[in-house]
Amino acid sequence: MAIYKPENWLTADDLELLELLAQILTQPAHASSNLSEESIPLTPAEAGLNLLEQLVSLKEFRETAHFVEGLTQQDVTSRDDLKEIYLSRRKTSGRSRVISSTHWRAFLNRMGITKFSYSSASRADIYTTRMTYEHFLKMERRLIVQRHIPLRIRAVIVGVVDKYENEVEEARNGINPLKSGSIVKVSRSILESLNRNKKTELEPLKSSQLAGLATLIADSSVLFTTRDWSVAGTMSAMAGGFSATAY
Repeated sequence: MAIYKPENWLTADDLELLELLAQILTQPAHASSNLSEESIPLTPAEAGLNLLEQLVSLKEFRETAHFVEGLTQQDVTSRDDLKEIYLSRRKTSGRSRVISSTHWRAFLNRMGITKFSYSSASRADIYTTRMTYEHFLKMERRLIVQRHIPLRIRAVIVGVVDKYENEVEEARNGINPLKSGSIVKVSRSILESLNRNKKTELEPLKSSQLAGLATLIADSSVLFTTRDWSVAGTMSAMAGGFSATAY
């Protein structure tokens, strides 16, 4: 299946924050692409506090986190809040809300979340199949190459989506939910730790948390664009969510 070029919705602030996270994660003493649970000491100069604070306070970030967490939980097809986020954010990125229910159903089918009976299936149901993880990984690799993402963070992002394949697949099957509010909570926790580092001794953070946050920032920007990039962005964000909330 063809993989179309992703639309570029990363902002200059997103790229700067990714560069700062890359600097932290690739320190010589701690550089690793296998996402160990080792702690990383941070310096105030590396923190990028203003950028991270702006990100966490954005309505769009909180909305995206809620959307990704919600898709890992039960009764997704009856969640009008998730449907409204998907359709309204698509409209913001220039998509029409015409036949909106069909777009939403096709997205859920491609995510592999919905189940349908062929006796009542629509054409969209039959021709929209679950995206395989193999195809998603191909999209992921194309995404990070074409989005001006810092070279030092690319291996980290690939490491996240490789490591959390089982968790993402279980989440798509409805058996491994992300806790509601967990992504924003851990993002605020990272911010609070960095703020404390400005005043007291440096407080270490888990590399998995920072790697998960970097994946969320880099990949969630393609959410709410085309159907397949929305699916790929969601799966990446799920992997980032599992990494960020791993303890």
